[in-house]
Amino acid sequence: MASSSHLLCVGLLFLHMNVQAVECASTLGNATDRMALLSIKEITSDPHGALSSWNDSLHFCMGPGVVCRSGDQSVMILDLSSLDLEGSISPYIGNLSFLRRIEFQENSFHGEIPRGIGSLFYLQYLNLGFNSFQGNDFKALVFEYMPNGNLNKWLHLEEDGQNHLQNLSFTQRLNIAIEVASAVEYLHHHCQMPIVYCDLKPSNILLDNGMIAHVGVYWICSPEYGLGGQISTRGDVYSYGILLLEKFTGRRPTDDLFKDGLNLHEFAKMALSTQLGEIVHDPRLLLVEVSTDLINTNGN
Repeated sequence: MASSSHLLCVGLLFLHMNVQAVECASTLGNATDRMALLSIKEITSDPHGALSSWNDSLHFCMGPGVVCRSGDQSVMILDLSSLDLEGSISPYIGNLSFLRRIEFQENSFHGEIPRGIGSLFYLQYLNLGFNSFQGNDFKALVFEYMPNGNLNKWLHLEEDGQNHLQNLSFTQRLNIAIEVASAVEYLHHHCQMPIVYCDLKPSNILLDNGMIAHVGVYWICSPEYGLGGQISTRGDVYSYGILLLEKFTGRRPTDDLFKDGLNLHEFAKMALSTQLGEIVHDPRLLLVEVSTDLINTNGN
């Protein structure tokens, strides 16, 4: 039994089996997702013909209840709510690797809830209410839904550019920094045993409806810990510092700019006190604050 002085690194490693994407020679797009949807369509009863258009003659992203992301055309949302559908849910739903939202409520689905749903790494919302599921209990960790997602999508554009209109003011970034610091300080000094977070980064900082930051309660430990790196609260402190630099410069630690010995830490250090304005890579930070100042000035 480890003594109370030992530091505890908490981490839940998610083993997510990704199905290799198969490129379709026709215009049907992501063949893996298309086949999964066709499998889900094979239910006992579809009295209103809601899924009749899920076939080879129509691109699956154009089917009712289906929302895909641009680019690779992976299914992100599957909404089959209130369609009087009857039958069991195909286990192949677990092949929709990028699924973020499932709404199957108010139907007559029965049988067991497919275990594959539990392996959907990006799933954020699940509603299976008002159905007739039975069999083995479906086990899952359920957390409060964070409607504003994670900090990473507010700091950086996603590959599909869907969050290009989101802005964080200087004040919001400062408040988030304070809230994250408070959470880390609690883990280090106010638990029965000190807890080392091990993987503090923007994608693990969740934002609720009021833009209040929450440190995710499950994560993957950084690889260096598994390779013999010493577990220490100092690692979290260093990660927090890098998080601050990333938040206020708008640059990722993995930015193409950082090579030949240059990193985000050294980049900010070189500009300290004389060139701070030049290292701010995110123009939204400056524009929002200037706009706020102008509004206040005009109001006075």
